[in-house]
Parts: sequence; structure tokens; C-alpha cells
Amino acid sequence: RFILKKVSSKDKNIKTNMLDSIWKKCGVLDLDHVAVTTTDLHSTLKDYLGLPNAKLLRGPGRNLKQNVEYAFVQLGYGMVVEILGVLPDSPIDKHASRGGGVYHLCFSVADLDKAMATVLKLGASQVVEAREDDAFDGRRVVFFMHEQHGLFEFIEAYPSFVITNKNK
Repeated sequence: RFILKKVSSKDKNIKTNMLDSIWKKCGVLDLDHVAVTTTDLHSTLKDYLGLPNAKLLRGPGRNLKQNVEYAFVQLGYGMVVEILGVLPDSPIDKHASRGGGVYHLCFSVADLDKAMATVLKLGASQVVEAREDDAFDGRRVVFFMHEQHGLFEFIEAYPSFVITNKNK
């Protein structure tokens, strides 16, 4: 239930300040996916695929570069969930063993190098080096930790292509 209220000057300042957000400064294009961890990839995948209009986009598979099992599910309204399962010595083991759940948000950016430099200047700490990742068609990914935003990931956006008509 929503309650309508009069917009205060404080609310107007928040809206104005959104134009100057960390995500805007880093050139974020959109939310690529939400990652969740689990100790049982197949059961969790089955549960997500049981949601109305959900479909499997990729996986299940093993991402040896990140040492996890994975599957990508698109929910009926377009959001993509990356389900991460534990492998031996996996970096998500501790999170998953505590019950798992939402682990990080991943944002696509047009220029990963520029986004990395910007977010570091804005107080984030780089968790791992940027690297190409087979689970993402070879696009580079990088993880950061930020005091206000926790763990998040940047991923290179798919390249844009321009179709030209050679007959003209």
C-alpha cells in the first residue's frame, strides 16, 4: 500500500543528487544480473525455473575462472538471476554455507577501464583483477567492495554494431 505525500525540498534534493550518483559517474548502462549463492545449484535452479514465465538462459555449467557452478535464469519480467553453486575452495563457500541468497549486483558498463578508474576514485576497493570470463562470452568482469554498496560487479557491455547497406 502506497501513501501519497507532498514532496519536500529534501526529496527534491535527493532526486537532483541522483544525477550525480556513483553509478552515473561510472557509466553504468543497466543492471545485468543479480547473483545468489547456494550449496545446491540444481535444487535452487529448479525453484527459480518454477517461477511463472522463468526460462533458463545459460547453464548449468562450471566457471573455472571464478571456481563456481552457475546457471542464468531470466524471470518473467526480464530480470536475470545468476545462481552460483559451491565448488571445492570456492570464494562463495562462506556466504553459501550461511544460507546463501543475494550475493551481489552486476552492472554493465560501456567502458570497463574508465568505470574501474572512476569507482576506485570514489572509494571502492577492487576485490579481484579484471578478467575475461567464459560464463559471459569472454567479456571482462571485475568485482569491487564499497562501504555503502557492498560487493558489486562490473561487466563489459556487449559491443554495439552498426549495420550498413553497402548498396547505397
